[in-house]
Amino acid sequence: MDLNKFEYILCVAQERSFTKAAAKLYISQPALSQYVATLEEQIKVKLFDRSVTPLKLTLAGEIFIKRALEILELKKDLWRELQDLADNLVGNISIGVSPNRSLYLLPYFFSDLKDSFPNIRVEIVEKNSQDLEKGVLDGRIDIAIISLPLTNADLDYIKFFEEELFLVTPKNTEYSKKFVDGKIDFTLLAEEKFILLKEKQKLRSVIESVFLKNRFIPNIYLETENQECVLEMISLGMGVGFTSNMILKNKRWEDKIEAFQLNEDGLNREFAVVFKKNKKINNVEKEFIEILQKKFKLF
Repeated sequence: MDLNKFEYILCVAQERSFTKAAAKLYISQPALSQYVATLEEQIKVKLFDRSVTPLKLTLAGEIFIKRALEILELKKDLWRELQDLADNLVGNISIGVSPNRSLYLLPYFFSDLKDSFPNIRVEIVEKNSQDLEKGVLDGRIDIAIISLPLTNADLDYIKFFEEELFLVTPKNTEYSKKFVDGKIDFTLLAEEKFILLKEKQKLRSVIESVFLKNRFIPNIYLETENQECVLEMISLGMGVGFTSNMILKNKRWEDKIEAFQLNEDGLNREFAVVFKKNKKINNVEKEFIEILQKKFKLF
């Protein structure tokens, strides 16, 4: 059996549709259906229940997917070990990061990684934290950058950065005069309109815990999934919100927004490179982690 064709079965299982999977794989739907049907005939069991919409895995299908992921992970480990023996490394590495972080993280390490391993092809996978954890667990993502804590005990990590959160306001307003020593208190924010990330974002969860601790009910004007949108609207004077020193380092915001420290505990978050527990870290991944730790010491 061609191991590369395992991806066909995995894609159908993920998309729960032959049509969607075929489009994602850039093959025709009849060809994909025929491949799956031929495989099912060879192994004498059905992998998919086609009587329901969307498609559903049979018990045999669930077993197949589980073992296929393990086999593909072993194949990937084999190639990694062989590549590490070569002086001129070639191959692929997939790095997961949230869409709100990629713009601010990638420029800090990408050029250094490229200089160290010019023949490595890097794939960036942009998903939310929950999907990144799942992608690392099932082997679709080699390593991911995620804020702690993690939700799955089968993952391990190496810390590289502690992030501090700030209240953000429009530039050149009266806020700097209103707050003593550049620090603020939540009691001063009762009348403000807040522009926040949506609740599924980890940053929002941290802020919500502080709101709860202070028995503070914010006047939420707008919620969005995009950190860029939050900051852009704040810069236009539409409200206040929150961001981190990681993002404030980007010079594009210097003349647009004002940042204030918060007199609160529990607002710092740790970021880590996350990988599957007991995974053998290869040379490229080790170099990537060292680059991150070195770069973010300067923050």
